Amino acid sequence: MYLWLLVVGSRPHKEERFLYPIYPLLLVASSLCLVEATRVLTTLTERASHRRHPPPASRSTRRARALLLSALPVGLCAALSLSRTVALHRFYAAPFLLYGRLRDHAVATRGGRPTAVCAG
Repeated sequence: MYLWLLVVGSRPHKEERFLYPIYPLLLVASSLCLVEATRVLTTLTERASHRRHPPPASRSTRRARALLLSALPVGLCAALSLSRTVALHRFYAAPFLLYGRLRDHAVATRGGRPTAVCAG
Protein backbone atom coordinates (compact mmCIF):
# COMPACT_ATOMS: atom_id res chain seq x y z
CA MET A 1 0.00 0.00 0.00
CA TYR A 2 2.81 2.42 0.87
CA LEU A 3 4.54 1.65 -2.42
CA TRP A 4 1.35 2.39 -4.34
CA LEU A 5 0.86 5.64 -2.43
CA LEU A 6 4.46 6.61 -3.19
CA VAL A 7 4.10 5.91 -6.91
CA VAL A 8 0.72 7.59 -7.35
CA GLY A 9 1.51 10.39 -4.89
CA SER A 10 4.53 11.42 -6.94
CA ARG A 11 2.37 11.98 -10.03
CA PRO A 12 1.44 15.63 -10.63
CA HIS A 13 -2.01 14.80 -12.02
CA LYS A 14 -4.13 12.24 -10.17
CA GLU A 15 -7.31 10.97 -11.72
CA GLU A 16 -10.08 9.32 -9.77
CA ARG A 17 -9.83 6.12 -11.81
CA PHE A 18 -6.25 5.59 -10.61
CA LEU A 19 -7.32 5.95 -6.99
CA TYR A 20 -10.09 3.32 -7.08
CA PRO A 21 -7.78 0.28 -6.66
CA ILE A 22 -6.41 1.51 -3.34
CA TYR A 23 -9.73 2.44 -1.68
CA PRO A 24 -10.37 -1.03 -0.17
CA LEU A 25 -6.87 -1.15 1.34
CA LEU A 26 -7.26 2.36 2.72
CA LEU A 27 -10.53 1.33 4.35
CA VAL A 28 -8.93 -1.73 5.95
CA ALA A 29 -5.97 0.31 7.19
CA SER A 30 -8.20 3.05 8.58
CA SER A 31 -10.46 0.53 10.33
CA LEU A 32 -7.42 -1.08 11.96
CA CYS A 33 -6.24 2.37 13.07
CA LEU A 34 -9.68 3.12 14.47
CA VAL A 35 -9.74 -0.14 16.44
CA GLU A 36 -6.28 0.57 17.83
CA ALA A 37 -7.18 4.19 18.65
CA THR A 38 -10.29 3.01 20.52
CA ARG A 39 -8.19 0.55 22.51
CA VAL A 40 -5.64 3.24 23.38
CA LEU A 41 -8.35 5.74 24.34
CA THR A 42 -10.06 3.14 26.53
CA THR A 43 -6.76 2.43 28.26
CA LEU A 44 -6.05 6.14 28.76
CA THR A 45 -9.50 6.83 30.18
CA GLU A 46 -9.12 3.87 32.55
CA ARG A 47 -5.78 5.19 33.77
CA ALA A 48 -7.14 8.71 34.14
CA SER A 49 -10.12 7.47 36.14
CA HIS A 50 -7.84 5.60 38.56
CA ARG A 51 -5.89 8.79 39.31
CA ARG A 52 -8.95 10.74 40.40
CA HIS A 53 -10.25 10.72 43.96
CA PRO A 54 -13.98 10.48 43.13
CA PRO A 55 -15.29 7.02 42.41
CA PRO A 56 -14.20 5.98 38.94
CA ALA A 57 -16.71 5.56 36.16
CA SER A 58 -17.75 2.07 35.25
CA ARG A 59 -15.87 0.23 32.54
CA SER A 60 -18.81 0.55 30.14
CA THR A 61 -18.87 4.33 30.67
CA ARG A 62 -15.15 4.60 29.95
CA ARG A 63 -15.59 2.45 26.86
CA ALA A 64 -18.48 4.65 25.72
CA ARG A 65 -16.28 7.75 26.11
CA ALA A 66 -13.51 6.12 24.08
CA LEU A 67 -15.98 5.13 21.38
CA LEU A 68 -17.35 8.66 21.29
CA LEU A 69 -13.85 10.10 20.94
CA SER A 70 -13.10 7.67 18.13
CA ALA A 71 -16.44 8.37 16.44
CA LEU A 72 -15.60 12.05 16.05
CA PRO A 73 -12.93 11.48 13.35
CA VAL A 74 -15.26 9.04 11.59
CA GLY A 75 -18.02 11.67 11.55
CA LEU A 76 -15.58 14.26 10.24
CA CYS A 77 -14.45 11.92 7.46
CA ALA A 78 -18.07 11.13 6.60
CA ALA A 79 -18.90 14.84 6.38
CA LEU A 80 -15.88 15.48 4.16
CA SER A 81 -16.77 12.53 1.94
CA LEU A 82 -20.33 13.74 1.58
CA SER A 83 -19.18 17.25 0.73
CA ARG A 84 -16.81 15.83 -1.88
CA THR A 85 -19.63 13.81 -3.43
CA VAL A 86 -21.85 16.89 -3.55
CA ALA A 87 -19.02 18.93 -5.09
CA LEU A 88 -18.36 16.28 -7.75
CA HIS A 89 -22.03 16.22 -8.65
CA ARG A 90 -22.30 19.99 -8.70
CA PHE A 91 -19.12 20.88 -10.58
CA TYR A 92 -18.93 17.97 -13.03
CA ALA A 93 -22.57 17.86 -14.09
CA ALA A 94 -22.03 20.10 -17.14
CA PRO A 95 -22.19 17.30 -19.75
CA PHE A 96 -25.51 16.10 -18.36
CA LEU A 97 -26.93 19.61 -18.39
CA LEU A 98 -25.60 20.26 -21.88
CA TYR A 99 -27.08 17.10 -23.38
CA GLY A 100 -30.38 17.77 -21.64
CA ARG A 101 -30.54 21.22 -23.21
CA LEU A 102 -29.43 19.78 -26.54
CA ARG A 103 -32.30 17.31 -26.42
CA ASP A 104 -34.71 20.15 -25.67
CA HIS A 105 -33.25 22.12 -28.59
CA ALA A 106 -33.58 19.15 -30.95
CA VAL A 107 -37.20 18.64 -29.89
CA ALA A 108 -37.96 22.36 -30.35
CA THR A 109 -36.43 22.43 -33.85
CA ARG A 110 -38.09 19.25 -35.10
CA GLY A 111 -38.25 19.18 -38.86
CA GLY A 112 -35.51 21.79 -39.15
CA ARG A 113 -31.85 21.36 -39.90
CA PRO A 114 -30.02 18.54 -38.13
CA THR A 115 -27.99 19.62 -35.11
CA ALA A 116 -24.28 18.82 -35.24
CA VAL A 117 -22.44 18.27 -31.98
CA CYS A 118 -18.70 17.97 -31.57
CA ALA A 119 -18.10 15.91 -28.44
CA GLY A 120 -14.43 15.27 -28.80
